[in-house]
Formats: sequence, C-alpha cells, structure tokens
Amino acid sequence: MLQALSPARRRLVVAVVALSLAAVAAALFFLVNDNDEIPLPRSGGSAPVVLVHGYGGDSSAMASIAARLGREGLEVISVDLPDGGIGDISESARVLADAVAGTGAANVDLVGFSAGGVVARAYLEQLGGLARARYVITLGSPHHGTSIAGAAVLTDPGLCIDACAQLAPGSGLLEELNEPDETPPGPVFVTVRTSLDETVIPPDTAMLDGAINIEVQSVCPGSRSGHGDLVRDPLVLGVIVETLTGKLREAPDEASCERLTALGR
Repeated sequence: MLQALSPARRRLVVAVVALSLAAVAAALFFLVNDNDEIPLPRSGGSAPVVLVHGYGGDSSAMASIAARLGREGLEVISVDLPDGGIGDISESARVLADAVAGTGAANVDLVGFSAGGVVARAYLEQLGGLARARYVITLGSPHHGTSIAGAAVLTDPGLCIDACAQLAPGSGLLEELNEPDETPPGPVFVTVRTSLDETVIPPDTAMLDGAINIEVQSVCPGSRSGHGDLVRDPLVLGVIVETLTGKLREAPDEASCERLTALGR
C-alpha cells in the first residue's frame, strides 16, 4: 500500500507511525514504573511466617501453629511482644516490625491471635507493612473492639490503659485502623472466629470488610471451640495451612470440615 504513495507521503506515513510507537512505548514505561498505579507483585512460593500472640500471653501460645507449619516445611518466627502485649499496641507493632525486618525476606505472612491480630494490622498501616505482607490471618481478633474492654474502661479507666483501652469499641486506634478501608490493598486478609467466643464479644467483631471471613461453626457445626482454642483447633490449623499454601479462595463450608480438620492435624 505504501508503494502506491508518493515518496513524500511514504516518508510522512513512516514518521507518523514511528512517533505513535514511541508514544506508546513511553506510556508503557511510565505505567509499569508507576508503583502508585500498579502494585508491586508478591513473590511466589513460601515466605517466612511471623506469629503474634495475644494480650497477656507469650510466644508459647502459638506453639501448635508453629509446630504444624514447621511440618509443612515453612520458616516460622514467633514474636514475644513487650510486657506480654498489654502495653501500647503501636509499641508492640514496632517490635513486630523489627522481627519482620530480621527475617531479611522481601515478603512475609502474618498470623495474629486475639489482640495479636490488631498488632499485625497496626504494623501494616502504621509502619509500612502493607508493602511486605502477603497473607494476614487473624484468629479471634477484636478488630472492632470487645465489650469486655469497653466495660473495663467504664468501670475504672485508670486500670484499663494501653492495649486494654485500645481494644475497647470506638477507641482511637481501632478507628484509625478501620477507616477508610479495613483491608487496604496489598495482603490477602483472612479472619477466623468462633461463635462461642467468651473473650471477644460479640464474636462478629473479629470480622473485617473485604476479608475472607470464616466462622468455625459454619464449617464444623458441632465445634465447641472457644476463644483460646483457636490457636490449637485442627480445623483452624487446616485453614492456616490452606491459606499459606495459596489454596484458600473463599470461606469454606460444611463440606470442607473433615478435609480441613485432617489437614490441620
């Protein structure tokens, strides 16, 4: 077709095409290199798993999870929070950030039990963890506060301080973490809760908008697991393994009870 054109017109068409291709190449360059528009990809394969215990506990509370993930061949780091996690949650998040940095890994997975899940979220949003975390699993975490802490604040504000006050419904920290997006872009969020929770009340406070939210009794209706059982329940361990191996796509139903329970043993 170009041959039917005069030499001058052929040169003009070639120039226009060249300029168009250059413009497309430039646009693609800036698009691919604009990290605000295209999130950096997470690495494939496994990543170190950092376990965060709850209020008033220590890393031994996460021993069943650590043992099961170890049998899966995963690298596991259990964090001991300062003062057993009863101090300021933002300070605990800094200790978690140091533990993550100590792995030397580009990406990590986080598993937080009870208040440890809130500590994990504080790390994500206050200390840049969103760019590093792949999966964030919280077990019975009072993301919207627990009425027990709320009652303690009303009874004696002088005794319910630091993490206790921060875990009360409507606390400044929880409002910061929940607005404007409870599950900001970056990690995959999974929450696990039990309808029989005697500590995180109401149990649905453990859910997050935009997460894969799993209730133990919705998968295994006969489960009698309470709050403290979430760190050793075979079903919960199975959910954790399924998540960290990249196989969990949605909240499981009753048909998955036997399989996930066996996976967690």
